[in-house]
Amino acid sequence: MTPADTATPPITSRPEDDAEHSAYESRTPTTTTTAPATRTTIGRATSLRHEDPPSLVPLGEALRGLVGLEPNWDSYGAMPPSRLALQHAWSLASRLVELGIPTPQVFPTRSGGIQLEWHVPRASLEWEIDADLASGVFVFDDRVTGERLDGDLPKDLDPLAEALNRILVG
Repeated sequence: MTPADTATPPITSRPEDDAEHSAYESRTPTTTTTAPATRTTIGRATSLRHEDPPSLVPLGEALRGLVGLEPNWDSYGAMPPSRLALQHAWSLASRLVELGIPTPQVFPTRSGGIQLEWHVPRASLEWEIDADLASGVFVFDDRVTGERLDGDLPKDLDPLAEALNRILVG
């Protein structure tokens, strides 16, 4: 086995993300964001091409900030985020940002997972990714209708798509 065989895989495996992944790995902070040129609704088979794609740099920086967390990072025994949770959060959130969903806030969970949060004037969505990806949970609150959705992933994809659509329209 050569050192190349044991190298850590990149956080994303999509070739089109090489430039954004480089920004994720970079030590140079930047805060430039670009608004998407078009928006669409989110569904199971959504495909969208942007004339001016949004920047994934802020998302990469937020996730990169969690990479070095040590065990007990909250002084109450919390586990650091797992590499699997970080990779999944990057893969999932970067695709959503590319579709026009705002960049989420990113937080570590005590159990080694990642929580993605969106807060727009109309609604809030919290999406938790477990350390081992065994399950995921989302909570959605619509401030206009008063509706609250709680779901377990992956079985509750339709309510999640509806929640993401409401985040998209702000």
